[in-house]
Amino acid sequence: MFLPETIKFFITRLNTFGYEAYVVGGAVRDELSGVKVHDYDLTTSAKTEEVKRVFADCKVIATGEKHGTLTVVKNGTFIEITTFRTEKAYSDSRHPDGVTFVTSLEEDLKRRDFTINAMAYSPEKGLIDIFGGLDDIKNKIIRTVGEPKERFGEDALRILRAVRFEAQTGFDIEENTKRAMLETKGLLQKVSVERIFSELTKILTAPYAAKALFNEREIIFEVLPEIAPEDGFEQKSLSPLYTVYEHTVKAVENGKGGNEEVMWALLLHDSGKPYTFYIDDDGRGHFPGHMQKGAEITRDTLKRLKAPTRFINHVAVLVENHDRSYDDDKYRIKKFMSEYGKDLFAELLKVKAADCYAHSEHGILKYEHCHIASKKAYEEILANGECYEQSDLKINGDDLKNIGVNGINVGRLKYRLFELVLKNKIKNDKDELLKEASRLKKYY
Repeated sequence: MFLPETIKFFITRLNTFGYEAYVVGGAVRDELSGVKVHDYDLTTSAKTEEVKRVFADCKVIATGEKHGTLTVVKNGTFIEITTFRTEKAYSDSRHPDGVTFVTSLEEDLKRRDFTINAMAYSPEKGLIDIFGGLDDIKNKIIRTVGEPKERFGEDALRILRAVRFEAQTGFDIEENTKRAMLETKGLLQKVSVERIFSELTKILTAPYAAKALFNEREIIFEVLPEIAPEDGFEQKSLSPLYTVYEHTVKAVENGKGGNEEVMWALLLHDSGKPYTFYIDDDGRGHFPGHMQKGAEITRDTLKRLKAPTRFINHVAVLVENHDRSYDDDKYRIKKFMSEYGKDLFAELLKVKAADCYAHSEHGILKYEHCHIASKKAYEEILANGECYEQSDLKINGDDLKNIGVNGINVGRLKYRLFELVLKNKIKNDKDELLKEASRLKKYY
């Protein structure tokens, strides 16, 4: 296993003072999985006071000293070093009531969540794999260390972490582990909504998000009951090939690589459909107002999860506009850009594309040309430097005051001129704007 020189320094220094030290957890998992390692954590037989003495020449931060964790800084590298420990009972199914420091690496590894995270490595002893983590990586399996129900009973967030690892790696959750997840999923109600939101965001932005959302939907519905009605909901129209939830998962798959706002919007974009459904005389399903209802559900859901206000607003706007037709209508596109910004329209295009290609062939033919036309018009607006914000106007308030416009009428007339420019009725040229302002000022 490759280790940077700085990491070798930390291990060697602890060894020199007579203590065991290993790289542990995610760094070992990622290295063995062929994934780039970003962070290294060490576990050691040294107690915190001993770690401080060993690294007396380095900056030491008491990150979680009562739990045996210190952060040591060397040449700009921050490394968490934690004493071998076991954990006491988890009365709240989330945090241990306390920890006990031990001298055995094996005892420390036993407390960890999944076998792929319960391996350790040192240059001197090589890979320490007591619970079969390497085999599980080779076989692409997610399995708990020891009895699954005990692990999930200790920390309910591990249930959602299993889903996250599936989303990040594409591995399958081992049968007994999955059964225990379903049996203990109610414990997720004890986890803070902030942690739920964080884990869901990591799931949605992971490479295999669609696989995890589909395979583990019962877990997802436990923490996101707002979208549970989508499961098995037949749309009864020509365009959709899937149930509402199957379509949602397909849209998430299509949106892979999108930012957090885009991926959340894709997850929630059709949440309003089960509440707005009706069947016409020909037996076809329709969802009038589903975008508005979906935006309402989106706001309520993300508020419940205590997401940032700006994030909530952006995702709700994407949901409320995902099925709105812009075609090549530059006026409507510029109005959106004026109100919400050019970047959010770029995100909307990504949402609309992912949604479009999550339909049947009939649906793709219906929506594809609209999406392509909107994308082309948007790109032309940016490439040509076309006006889409009032600040882009080649005229300002002082110019209007100079021709005799006063008070609140300055802002009103300026907005009227802005609308005319957006509609391409006049050019964004100062002389032409002043001429039009002079003609209109009698009305203001």
